[in-house]
Amino acid sequence: MEALISFRKRKGFSLLEVLIAITIINVGVLASVNLMSFTLHNWKSTSSKLQNTLVVQGKMELVRNFRDNNPVNWSQVIVPPSGVTIVPGPKAGEHIVSVSEKDVNITYHLYDWR
Repeated sequence: MEALISFRKRKGFSLLEVLIAITIINVGVLASVNLMSFTLHNWKSTSSKLQNTLVVQGKMELVRNFRDNNPVNWSQVIVPPSGVTIVPGPKAGEHIVSVSEKDVNITYHLYDWR
């Protein structure tokens, strides 16, 4: 009974309790810093990939516009932009267009529709 009374009168924390609390706080802070670093890295990577995708889409649109506004054998007349390759496809009127910009590569089939 006397030990219980002396325990209740005690004020403050022991050294062990303080060390455990500091350890728990440090684990939480380190996890937060690691998560922020990971998020920042992915954001930069995604931003770069988005910019490259927009460039590829612009090149694809140039090829489509040229096809729509020029003669039937447009693939022989066109001087493709850098990163664009146009080859004849296996079917008549089909062309395989490959567009690339750094880490984004897209290949699609483009058909003469006239």
